[in-house]
Amino acid sequence: MAAINGEWVGSGGNFTQTIIDYAHSKGIKFNAWTINSASQMLPLIALGVDGITTDSPLVMMSLLDASAPTDVVLTSATAVESDITLTWEPAEDPESGIAGYEIYRDLTSPAITLLTTTGNVTQFVDKTFTEG
Repeated sequence: MAAINGEWVGSGGNFTQTIIDYAHSKGIKFNAWTINSASQMLPLIALGVDGITTDSPLVMMSLLDASAPTDVVLTSATAVESDITLTWEPAEDPESGIAGYEIYRDLTSPAITLLTTTGNVTQFVDKTFTEG
């Protein structure tokens, strides 16, 4: 790399901490390619790679997204018999979007018992309570 005045080296092969540390010790940045899944990206980020080439930029954006989504605002909770319909305004996350919502149910705050996970919807009907 020094002979050609290079700044980056890349590989699509095996990645080890030793290889990445060696490149960094020589002032060379390390790029991994072509990495398309979160399960492959996360270990490489932990190893300290400087770049990842991917065909799945949305996966990479969601992993690196440090912005919190907006709060969810509940607009109604309607009970009919034992079904409870929850309706809310959509949350927003400008960096990576919203993939879904987690719904918790507890008698105390903060709630810690996960009832269900939904897709990117703004309404859920809780049919889990039955009168006995």
